[in-house]
Amino acid sequence: MRKELGKWLMDAALFVTTVLVFQVLQEAIANLAVAVLLGIATAAICLAAGLWLLDTKDNAKDTKGGTKGRSNAMRAGARKARRRRQKASRRGNR
Repeated sequence: MRKELGKWLMDAALFVTTVLVFQVLQEAIANLAVAVLLGIATAAICLAAGLWLLDTKDNAKDTKGGTKGRSNAMRAGARKARRRRQKASRRGNR
């Protein structure tokens, strides 16, 4: 839920920025300075909140024995590659 809300807030920041740029280009705003400041502030708040909600430190297991974002298949593949490199270096030393 947090991840989806974070994505939504980041999209909202993009939409606010896009609308602001188009309105500035069309000069459709009476008080341009206030609109630009409010648009930038709104986009910054939405972006910051979205990134905070997307923070993956809570989602990944960082405790001992955790995956730290890697699946078992990824770790097994890394072990196989390490063994192949070790075997190749042993053959080269003979």
